[in-house]
Amino acid sequence: MSSTLELLETELKSRGVFSTPLPRFITELADSIPNSKLDPKMKLTIAVSELILFASEFRRNIKHWNNSLIPINAITFCISASGTGKDSSINAMRKNFLNGYEVINTLRVDRAKGLAKSIAKSKGLAMADSPDVYEKFYEKPMPLFVAPSTNEGFIQYLNELDRSGIGAGFIMTGY
Repeated sequence: MSSTLELLETELKSRGVFSTPLPRFITELADSIPNSKLDPKMKLTIAVSELILFASEFRRNIKHWNNSLIPINAITFCISASGTGKDSSINAMRKNFLNGYEVINTLRVDRAKGLAKSIAKSKGLAMADSPDVYEKFYEKPMPLFVAPSTNEGFIQYLNELDRSGIGAGFIMTGY
């Protein structure tokens, strides 16, 4: 009699889970990491993780079969010896999405300016659309990538992102 694990493995193999080729864009993303010290599977993990992070910034939810909306998110672990270039590989990967992050940040700044203008108008100020008038109400958006050192700082970061309407919470630690 087969064990549950063997049955599961047989079922997964029958569905091609272990032999299905990866999408080309994923392998191309992984190949864009110039670090020869990292195992190719680690590069793939970083590529998929950063792709998911970028997609999550837009706050588009996945509609589950039960009609609930699930945010795009992931928890990724990359375990490698110190000095193998995990952080530099992540930074290299983010360069692939640089133009997209610039668009997101421009949108976030525009939304913050719009809010500042609305506040100026609500106060009845003349020429509320003028930078000279609304700038005292303008709050620069928090950067998408921060390194909060306390629970309270991380909660503030998440709250700020939530108020801006675009951007996703992100935390990374490297040891």
